Amino acid sequence: MPLWIALVPFAVFLCIFAVFGLVDLANLWRYRSGFFSAAFLTLFFLTGTIAILYGTYYLLAPIDWYQTIGTNFSFTVPVL
Repeated sequence: MPLWIALVPFAVFLCIFAVFGLVDLANLWRYRSGFFSAAFLTLFFLTGTIAILYGTYYLLAPIDWYQTIGTNFSFTVPVL
């Protein structure tokens, strides 16, 4: 089993997170919040998201995702 299987739940999480982020931006655009704090918090949210995604890429890029995960488990019961 290849190691990239572990990235599937992460990709699902990123898709859900992207949908919520787009809904946030759509609501900000639709209701045209006149408050500077709403726009600032949205910018802060997007900046933090980009920083986290860059950090994740930086840490996960050097990993060989085609390496197989060993499943050679031997459960032997010692005989007394």
